Amino acid sequence: FISVAVAGPGLHDVIPIPDGIYGIPFKHPSLDISGVDLPPEDYAEYLTNTLHFTLSPLYYLFDKEVFLASLHQFYRDQHSQSNLWQIKMLLVFAFGTSILAREAGKSGPAGAAYFGRAVEALPDPHRLRQDPIVSIEILCMLALFMQAMDMRRAAYDHVCITFWPVKNQRR
Repeated sequence: FISVAVAGPGLHDVIPIPDGIYGIPFKHPSLDISGVDLPPEDYAEYLTNTLHFTLSPLYYLFDKEVFLASLHQFYRDQHSQSNLWQIKMLLVFAFGTSILAREAGKSGPAGAAYFGRAVEALPDPHRLRQDPIVSIEILCMLALFMQAMDMRRAAYDHVCITFWPVKNQRR
């Protein structure tokens, strides 16, 4: 029972309405990894360890043990992980490949194919906020990889524009 005296902004406090209750009118981009040349499971683990060994002294990008457990689950059943986790996996592969190769090829920096696929599948900010921890890990890796590719402006734009409404809300 709601009192008639509660109206306007106060009504939302009495009856909390979750964001997105009516759905989103546009389609979610799906990540089709069937066309991606994924490395074998043991090499995927090696890429993960390479990234962790190289960057973990400077950056905490993800929990390695949790990621490796999910990676092994993914290789057992490729439909077992969310699209966001698969984007994160592609970014880990991009970094690992780039660190190991250290040279650019004809089609761009090493790991650019994984990176490009991850960026194509990146969801809109509303969907990123549904799993904030994985999303922050993705955006940090995305920005760091763009920095490494000398795409500083794009790195800044991706991170700042994605979470701009959150940090600039007026109260």
